[in-house]
Amino acid sequence: MLNTEKLLYILPDLTYLAELLPGKKEHTYAIQSFKQINGNFLDDNEFISANIQKLFTKVDKEEYHLILPDFLFTDTIVNVDDESMAGALAHVKDKLLPTLNLTDETHEIEITVLNSFKGKSRVQISAIEKELLAPVRVAAEKSKTIIKAVSPLSWAIKSIVSLEPSITVLQIGSNLYSSQHYIGIDQTNNFPVNELSSIVETIKTLKGAEPSIQTIYLASSSLIEEKFKEELGGTLPIQQLATYKEEDSKMPSYVKYIIESSMRTLSLPNYPVPKFKLGKASKEEEAIVDSAETTEKNDKVETDKELNSKNTAPTDLPEPSKVPELMTAAKVKDVINMPKTNILIEEPSEKEIEEVKNEFETVGVKVSDDTKDKVKKVNSETRKSDLNQEIAEINEETSKTKDEATDNKKEKLEDKNEVNLAQFAGKDNGNEDEKVKSETTEPKNLKKVIKNSSGVNNMLKMVFITLAVFFITIAIGIGVGLGLLKMSDKNPNQEITPVVVTDPEVTLEPTATPEPVVEINKEDLSILVVNATSKAGYAGKIKTLLIEAEIPKAIAGNAEGEYDEGTDYILMTKENTQLEKLLEDASSLDLEYSSGIEIEDPDDDYDAVLVLSK
Repeated sequence: MLNTEKLLYILPDLTYLAELLPGKKEHTYAIQSFKQINGNFLDDNEFISANIQKLFTKVDKEEYHLILPDFLFTDTIVNVDDESMAGALAHVKDKLLPTLNLTDETHEIEITVLNSFKGKSRVQISAIEKELLAPVRVAAEKSKTIIKAVSPLSWAIKSIVSLEPSITVLQIGSNLYSSQHYIGIDQTNNFPVNELSSIVETIKTLKGAEPSIQTIYLASSSLIEEKFKEELGGTLPIQQLATYKEEDSKMPSYVKYIIESSMRTLSLPNYPVPKFKLGKASKEEEAIVDSAETTEKNDKVETDKELNSKNTAPTDLPEPSKVPELMTAAKVKDVINMPKTNILIEEPSEKEIEEVKNEFETVGVKVSDDTKDKVKKVNSETRKSDLNQEIAEINEETSKTKDEATDNKKEKLEDKNEVNLAQFAGKDNGNEDEKVKSETTEPKNLKKVIKNSSGVNNMLKMVFITLAVFFITIAIGIGVGLGLLKMSDKNPNQEITPVVVTDPEVTLEPTATPEPVVEINKEDLSILVVNATSKAGYAGKIKTLLIEAEIPKAIAGNAEGEYDEGTDYILMTKENTQLEKLLEDASSLDLEYSSGIEIEDPDDDYDAVLVLSK
């Protein structure tokens, strides 16, 4: 079995699990295996109990040295007017610690005399509150995980700093951690990466108060290094400790350097690194943690209920039974698809158009100006269809004279001043592929024959001339009529059937009622970005874009599943196009929806997971 050492880092936005193998040289180590778990583990200065319990279910049942961020600890250097070690320690324990509200009952405390000179001693005080570690104690015991010691982050990398006064800046996750070093550690600070100007001002202040500070030791990305050199190049020398090599592509080189340096520091014998005991969880602590978990789960359920109620679409649309029967979509289509004719008739009035518009709006169909024109055309062509039907009926009345048939036609047309769409609602147009065949012969305009008066005229000459002209006209008309009938092989007693021309079908598509837009609260979104590519830090870059787009609860990590290369996915239990569009705009990615979220988010902790595999 390999003689390996294991480190467990729990930081606000991520956790590292690292197994290190001793190197050939004494007190050197190399990372054998590494795992990163993303999540929200700290809220201000307290652990999020429920998330810590989940975290330890994913941690192997091994023995670890636990590394925590500096802000959970008290780390300071004090000057004591006593050169002897015993006198300095007694002064700190009996007089100084009570003023700081630090006692052995409430805190784990370590006191170290750093040096003594000219009647004074410099004493390092390090402490952490016992109650603060209760969630970790309970989770470790439940998961059978052994925590052999707990140390602050900046102390863990103490070996990378020489004895001269200096400042270290470490980049881990989305935060920068700084501390002032001189034998011991003082003035620890942390800032988000996007607040680099704040840490720059802090370093300038420390340099002003302590002119002996000589160097800034940096373990960060090259981008942070460039910004530090721009802001502090003239104030202090900056030494980048990490290297950027191709073989470090699986993890950032500065993270690898921090972890390996931590193990080297912790392995040095008699090195003044605080190593606190985690201790055993009491029954009271277990009860408190269980109660906190229950409260957090209930709060989450209530929050989910509120979100679901906010995301529920309005139900004030009319029920199907309330939709007027005359204006269903199928029947509107039937009206539009009625056969059409080329006979010109009067356009419908504005009143008629308004009535049809009201019918459409009753069923939630908005009628635009363009649609009004279509409605005009529907009404006009419907009337044309009526005329075709009337012409056929007139032709069938063979027992009536031409004048009587014309009179009947006029009477029927007068009864049709208003179009009733209901009379077409139940008609079936049959196969849509069937077309009305058009006659090739155009209808002739019929001229009315003027008959002469039968009264006796004294002007006999005019009578004879008129009669002659009349008979000549009749003869010519008969001759022309017989010629036309012979050419068309039609009975002279029958009317010429008017040509029916089928216009292109116009389908009036009702305007779809837009899906109600539900405003998404960016601050409540919880988004996980996982990297399925070989590009180091890719998920972190996308996470930074989301945070800049005011989505603060964005987490970066590595993908657990396997995905097709060339496609960036958005994983959700149910597709939400509004959320997908929001994340595409924020990340500048072209996302493809997929429902397979269980692999990356088995506990359903996130609203969506972005998988970067392109």
